[in-house]
Amino acid sequence: LVNSRAEKLDNTRREVTTADGITFPYDTLVLATGAKPVMPPISGIELSGGFTLRKSGDAVDILNWLNTRRVRAAVLLGAGPIGVEIAYLAVRQGIRVYVVEMLDHILPKALDPDMSAEVESYMQSHNVELRLKQRIESITGNGNVEAVALSSGEKIDTQMVLISAGVKPNTELAAQASLKIGKLGL
Repeated sequence: LVNSRAEKLDNTRREVTTADGITFPYDTLVLATGAKPVMPPISGIELSGGFTLRKSGDAVDILNWLNTRRVRAAVLLGAGPIGVEIAYLAVRQGIRVYVVEMLDHILPKALDPDMSAEVESYMQSHNVELRLKQRIESITGNGNVEAVALSSGEKIDTQMVLISAGVKPNTELAAQASLKIGKLGL
């Protein structure tokens, strides 16, 4: 199904029912229901100027914020592929970028520490500030993001926070159909 939301899955009858009530039979079914961003429990995460990046509309919202708020500094939570890519793009726009990562190196699921060190060095040489083995403890501001406090005690003045802390698979349809769901949602 494209541009139609599957609402019910009947694995016994081998049928999928959409939000508009149309039922489709199937022989083989592939569930590709996407994922939603992981939102860590951080005080202030709901302030304007806090973003995730999962859909094209999110990118438009981020660009609008950058263009209308004259963002001078941005804090990116997560040093996976999305966080690293956004860091490069933001620095190219003249924004001071801080990447905060809980683990001891960037791209932790993709690179070994020695390979990661090469990328870290390159990023730092291009004015990306890395804060490794740290967490965002809180985001503060009066309606809009104004600063973040890190687990190290450092406070960073910022006008924007991008949360790139991973995704959680959408498993609601599989659960409704009583399908077996693994611990990672697969």
